Amino acid sequence: MTTRENELKAIEQQLKSDLADAEKEIEQLDDQVRDFGETSELAEGADNHPGDDSDRLTEQQRLLTIRGQLAERKADIEHAIEKVASGEFGVCERCGNQIPSGRLEALPFARYCVDCQEILDRDRVETV
Repeated sequence: MTTRENELKAIEQQLKSDLADAEKEIEQLDDQVRDFGETSELAEGADNHPGDDSDRLTEQQRLLTIRGQLAERKADIEHAIEKVASGEFGVCERCGNQIPSGRLEALPFARYCVDCQEILDRDRVETV
């Protein structure tokens, strides 16, 4: 095996480990949301202060937001694993240049080089 093949194999193993972690975190959050809903249903008949309902709703929204972020991360990791398999890993999806290895070490599921990511982030901020 070449050095590049060994590096890709190690990256793929790390991505698969990251994927398993993300799936586990999503499952745990799903359990928390489910438990949270059951606890809320039990408390509905109780004499609750309106602030309690607000707190429960805020917490549920927080959990669902985190779950959404984890689902996005999971999709990005799955995409990166597909790119390793297709031989396109490490290539910016916007400009086609190589993504620097330091960026990939920090964020192995990065889709874009730093310059393209900055442009996309700036465009996203301007449209908000």
